[in-house]
Amino acid sequence: MHHGPVAAVAWRVEVAGCSIVFSGDMSNKFDVLSTFANEADTLVASNAVPDNAVGALLNLHMTPSTIAQIAKQAQVKQLVLSHFMKRTLTIQKVTQAIIRQKYREPIILATDGMIVSL
Repeated sequence: MHHGPVAAVAWRVEVAGCSIVFSGDMSNKFDVLSTFANEADTLVASNAVPDNAVGALLNLHMTPSTIAQIAKQAQVKQLVLSHFMKRTLTIQKVTQAIIRQKYREPIILATDGMIVSL
């Protein structure tokens, strides 16, 4: 996955007919995540920057609009947002509204120790 000059990975876990994709930190510069996450039960995406991010941040992280486009294109059944930072932690409702414009399936905000049903 593209995360500027810093190495990054995404992974897909498939068990008992269920699939979950973890995006990790990435910008999706090469537009590969939607194919990788195609029809996953759950996509866990990092929400490290707001939609109005500029400059170097866009080389490292996906905006909410990008996350929404990926989730919609991949037809994932639910989206879990994680990896909140100060700049996104206080605007989670705004982020969800931006994503909801393109993606109509459940959106879950990750918390430490939470359990997500597939």
